Amino acid sequence: MQAYHQLEARKKRVGALNNAMGILQWDQQTMMPDGAAPGRASVLAELSVMVHEMETGSALSDLIEQAESETGHRASPLQRRGRW
Repeated sequence: MQAYHQLEARKKRVGALNNAMGILQWDQQTMMPDGAAPGRASVLAELSVMVHEMETGSALSDLIEQAESETGHRASPLQRRGRW
């Protein structure tokens, strides 16, 4: 069940990154100092790329297939589409 636990860890990391992006976006709209927009945009863009790669990369498909073979159960349709 190592692959399954890796999937769980990946989902947790994606959630943490999405949470961080939400906080940064809120701060951008409410309290961000003048002149900080270019730096903030760069950080948000990098975090977005990281999340996208974690949700769509071939490593995810490989982990899902490994988890299916380890558990003997097929992943849900949402997991197979990367919306896990």
